Amino acid sequence: MTREVRKTALGVLAALLLLGLGHAALASAHGIRRIHYEQTATVIETAFSDGTTASFAQVLIYAPGGGDTEFQNGRTDARGRFAFLPDRPGVWRVKVDAGMGHGFDMEIEVPPESCMP
Repeated sequence: MTREVRKTALGVLAALLLLGLGHAALASAHGIRRIHYEQTATVIETAFSDGTTASFAQVLIYAPGGGDTEFQNGRTDARGRFAFLPDRPGVWRVKVDAGMGHGFDMEIEVPPESCMP
């Protein structure tokens, strides 16, 4: 193989590699888009009876009339807070489990003006 042929082959290979990487970057972003809302969330703040925060406690949120399927689930943050955006007014059920038998169940009344469409 002559030097010119090798140089051309390397150029073609480099172009194909760059084209492939560009295609992979596009494929990895498929179906994701960013939406920003200016909305006030419903926030739950948790703490133990001695005042220390219930960091990373499990949280289950149930919508009004939603049955036993949770609307949202997750964990409190390092400061014991959890936020959600209700999509309908009414009484929402909240279950928090901080482990080792610590937790609570509560209900939150969400007015229509606090709902995310």
